[in-house]
Amino acid sequence: MKADLFFEEVGKLIKSADIDDVQAVFQFEITSGEESSVWAIDTENKKVIKGGVSEPACTFVVSDDDFIKMLKKEADGTQLFMTGKLSIDGDMSIAMQLQSVLEAFEDDSPE
Repeated sequence: MKADLFFEEVGKLIKSADIDDVQAVFQFEITSGEESSVWAIDTENKKVIKGGVSEPACTFVVSDDDFIKMLKKEADGTQLFMTGKLSIDGDMSIAMQLQSVLEAFEDDSPE
């Protein structure tokens, strides 16, 4: 999945990323047909966890294609949420901080 490439790159860059103002664990369940991939970005400890964690602050469930479109700013997360293509479970106030975290890595999204 293309999203896996993004999370692998974030894992390499997270230690030097400017994300100190957000202290949370964002989990992602990325789907593509019958396949799924789970990743967590832990901004407090500055690490990426393949397979996710047991108690994230919030979890985003989205297709691989829509996730990549969101990274490339070809799709708006709010619009995906409103149309049911993105679901969010957990603390919505923390979920809303995701944009600032992704912006720290926006130049590194896969093509």
